[in-house]
Amino acid sequence: MSKFTPTKSNNPCPICADITGKCRTFDDSPVVMCMTFSDGYKGEITNGYKYSKVTKNGSWGVWYPDQGENTFDRDKWQQERKAKHEQA
Repeated sequence: MSKFTPTKSNNPCPICADITGKCRTFDDSPVVMCMTFSDGYKGEITNGYKYSKVTKNGSWGVWYPDQGENTFDRDKWQQERKAKHEQA
């Protein structure tokens, strides 16, 4: 991968729309590193990008453009997660 570019007003994060510089895009790659959604679920799709993994340091979620294999409902996942935590 080439040098990354921090998000800013003319280059917002395609996952979370961050413009503060927390997230990263790459000049020659469709990969996005999103700090807001670093704790995604493998296969989750948000704004046309599919979650792959968290970086080794745990700061960013690695997202790739979705190829349309399957879908993931983030809102449903968050509701189920919240319900499980409330039961505990």
